Amino acid sequence: MKKGNPIHYYCLVDKHAPSSQRELTSFMKEMKKLHACKFTIEEIDGRDVRWEERNKKKYVTDSYVFTVADKVSKEYGKKVDSLSFFLDDKNFEQGDVRLRGFKLGRIFHGYYITVTKFRKGYEGTAEHEVLHFVDEFIKLNSGVVLEHLFGVRDFDSDIVHSQKYWKDLNYNYDEVWERISTLLSEAVFSRRVPGFWAQLRQIQVAIDQLMKKAGLIPYKSHSIPEIQFKKMHTSKSYKTGLKEENAIIAHIDLGTEKGTINEILNGAKSASYHWYIPLHAEYVVEFVPRDRAAWHAGQLHQPEKELVPLLGGPNGKIDSGEPNWYSYGICYEGRTANTKPTQAQIKLAVELVQYLKIDHLPWVEHWRVTSYKPKVVTEFVTAVQKLLTSKN
Repeated sequence: MKKGNPIHYYCLVDKHAPSSQRELTSFMKEMKKLHACKFTIEEIDGRDVRWEERNKKKYVTDSYVFTVADKVSKEYGKKVDSLSFFLDDKNFEQGDVRLRGFKLGRIFHGYYITVTKFRKGYEGTAEHEVLHFVDEFIKLNSGVVLEHLFGVRDFDSDIVHSQKYWKDLNYNYDEVWERISTLLSEAVFSRRVPGFWAQLRQIQVAIDQLMKKAGLIPYKSHSIPEIQFKKMHTSKSYKTGLKEENAIIAHIDLGTEKGTINEILNGAKSASYHWYIPLHAEYVVEFVPRDRAAWHAGQLHQPEKELVPLLGGPNGKIDSGEPNWYSYGICYEGRTANTKPTQAQIKLAVELVQYLKIDHLPWVEHWRVTSYKPKVVTEFVTAVQKLLTSKN
């Protein structure tokens, strides 16, 4: 366990979650490894939590949080630093944009507020949300600006939501904690025994909070999309990325998820997709990372001429293999050639392209470049495009 002045996390855990989750064992073990901290756990009824919508996302209401924070404040005062809610899946409400965790933009009785949905890997989400307030906590109580320490413009965007730590390392922020754990310990000490400058900064924060409440400063919340990736990278891909990001080619893969995974990883066919959406739509299977071109549209047959500007390359015609250099391949699981996509698959496809920031690219059905492919994929493309349009 890291030594120093421990930051105190007050954890409010939904009593309806499984007992193995309510103990927060994995989360506490990870956090204690990274920095000095202590925990108090209180069980709550997740059904009592109240929600409101902001920008198509659902957040816990300020009034509910204030009531809880008021109770904790009367007992602990500044001996607690944050309130962390952990809610069972059935009590975690979702808006049009799905979340698995968030940090609220206001401070309540001096406490930062994070909310995490219990799910597989919840401890990574919880750690992610804690980091969202740590930079504010350190700045408020010790005056150190983490953007200067890391040489970035914005700690939230460039570190917490960075390609490196959040995506490539899959919530592994150990390197970040190593650099800030001492600063966090010093900030905790300053909060417990504040000097003049710390008190002045806290007055400024109080003024900011009043301006937010009055609507003079935007209310900001930090959140992450409800997408889980199952990375099963195959060698069936090019070693370099697309020459141009021009389109998304939609596919249907016949059979089961298990069969598709086995074929792409071990089968004789030289085929692959970037992303595959199973029938259950609980996660996205990534066969080929974004920085490589997949082998999803190379064998062509009677392609439509109007697709040449998108997929044909510099020679003015579509040659076998060229669409792979100008498009991403997204496939959904279909048991037969006539299997229609589910609403869950369609919604996950939309969330996927929004998360990857490629939702501006046009969609092309595979049969339009390989004429004998199943035309049922048109229903998938039409539904995805309709939902994307409604969200823009």
